[in-house]
Amino acid sequence: MKRILVVLVMLVLLTACSFDNRKTKDDNMKRYTSLIQTTLDNDKFETKSNSFNIEATIEKKDEAYKYTVNIDKPNYALYNLEVIAVENNSAANSEKIMPAIGVFDGPFTLIPNQERPSQGFVKGVSVAGDSLEPTINLKLVVSWKSDNASKEHKEFFEYNLEYTEPVVEESENSENVEETPTEEATE
Repeated sequence: MKRILVVLVMLVLLTACSFDNRKTKDDNMKRYTSLIQTTLDNDKFETKSNSFNIEATIEKKDEAYKYTVNIDKPNYALYNLEVIAVENNSAANSEKIMPAIGVFDGPFTLIPNQERPSQGFVKGVSVAGDSLEPTINLKLVVSWKSDNASKEHKEFFEYNLEYTEPVVEESENSENVEETPTEEATE
């Protein structure tokens, strides 16, 4: 009888843990889709922030293009930071998964001049994605909470990234260089 009771208790605990994990995943997915939709619904975007440094770049990787958005150098503490990049106005229900940080992983906190990754205090965060096109429109939402976690802040950014091949400049001296004949070995 004790064994049956122990097994039943274990089953109840395992079921409860499984339910909590599923609920957390569902909540995270709702947050993800909500942030994407909020970004798409927004009509005012910036390219710089007064709260932190943000930079977007694009580069060529083999036959594809990789874009990266870096956020660092906060001016004050940013708790529970979340970032989502929406490519080319793709809806949340599209097959393309949008790059995100802090929604499914984390939490991440940026505090000026502090870094303790084991506790979630990081120097900066990056979101990155791949595209087959050399031109990408990126809309981002950066969300965080204030130090007392009572107020959520959001900033929206838009970048039109276009990859261009680097231009190789010829040196002016290359035209004036005379070729010197090589000496041939005599037999």
